[in-house]
Amino acid sequence: MRLSPWSIPSCACKKSSRKLRICRKAFKAAYREKLNALVIFKPPNTPVEIVLDYYDNDYEIAEPPRVTSLKNTQPLPTITNFGESFQFVHESRRFKSIVHHLAKAYLASDNETITDPRLKLNKVVCEVEYTKKGVKVTTENGEVYTSDYVIVSVSLGVLQSKLIDFVPDFPFWKLKAIYTSNIANLDNEFPGKNILMVTVADEETRRIEQQEDSETLHEIIVVLRNMFGSKVPEAESIYLPRWLADPFFKDTFSNWSIRVESNIFKQLQVSHYRSRNL
Repeated sequence: MRLSPWSIPSCACKKSSRKLRICRKAFKAAYREKLNALVIFKPPNTPVEIVLDYYDNDYEIAEPPRVTSLKNTQPLPTITNFGESFQFVHESRRFKSIVHHLAKAYLASDNETITDPRLKLNKVVCEVEYTKKGVKVTTENGEVYTSDYVIVSVSLGVLQSKLIDFVPDFPFWKLKAIYTSNIANLDNEFPGKNILMVTVADEETRRIEQQEDSETLHEIIVVLRNMFGSKVPEAESIYLPRWLADPFFKDTFSNWSIRVESNIFKQLQVSHYRSRNL
């Protein structure tokens, strides 16, 4: 007897044929969900395959294919939304010009300077309390701000670190969605005036963030000299952005891992107000 993924015991839904159809439909949906979440991963063997694998996967999403779902990588949303061209744009007004252009729609500005008193900078939020009357936000220095609504745009790493206390706390299913989702780490090192960027991801990022910059710089020089010979000079300096240790980031990417299904992703998106009324 040949069994298909859709074959289920009819005794599971004896009450009616309608229940049987519903049961089969739910089983099919769950099976497709699991199938779509899995990555068919063939480890690279040759040096070229290793480089291409790293560039296509680790470099893009900060984690290796073995833990990454196809649901958010095939196709890659960046390419789907913005195209396959990778272009470098040099803007003499710098990136802040985009921020100021958007801010002018609702904040008072004067010659590229935001003067609106409603904009509060350098305020570290430590507590968000939601009541029937609205939202109260408390900062580290004791200042309190109230509003009807609050949009929380911190990274997933900050949510997982509990640096912000939400009162009342999220329900269990919301917390499960937060802690089930992956935070990924990608660090770039920039040694010297003639800048050379070195990119590491996943566990290598965690290792490097724990050691001294001088040790990391030495490792880079050793690799370069193995590749290009002993004439490679010493770098004058190195800059390493430690995103994992930064309390305002705690990560660089949010990766859709193989254990995260669509319903968990949707639960992560649900607002605090709605979650309290579900």
